[in-house]
Amino acid sequence: MPDAAASWPSLASVVPSGTPAAVVVVVVVFAVALGASIGSFLAVVIERVPRGETLGGRSHCACGRELTWRENLPLVSWPLQRGRARCCGAAIPAWYLVLEVCCALVVLGAVLAPGPWWLGPLGGVVVLVALGAAGVAGSGARRGRL
Repeated sequence: MPDAAASWPSLASVVPSGTPAAVVVVVVVFAVALGASIGSFLAVVIERVPRGETLGGRSHCACGRELTWRENLPLVSWPLQRGRARCCGAAIPAWYLVLEVCCALVVLGAVLAPGPWWLGPLGGVVVLVALGAAGVAGSGARRGRL
């Protein structure tokens, strides 16, 4: 039986030869930022849809105060605030950060996936939609709405 790790292509086999390292770094950083932003949006969807709230408007704390842009940076704000709201000290669930990290990895994997150009992004979209749907269903079930 072949070793799965040995059969997975290396980064060098996915990136076209002659691509400057700076371009690869920019693509990786952009993919991670895009994925984390998608994860942040999915967290809003997971929280608001089961409650019947609109997806529009600014992000807000449980106490109702609108978040500043510094309090709303994917992958950065949760660790800097140590999982607590700056305004009232309420705990911010760790699954927000976990979802952002997972989505960042999905998008990065989709961008760097070997094979036809469309296959990686298509798989990424399927995984992200499934994460969002599972999150909404789980959140609604916790609240007794689904």
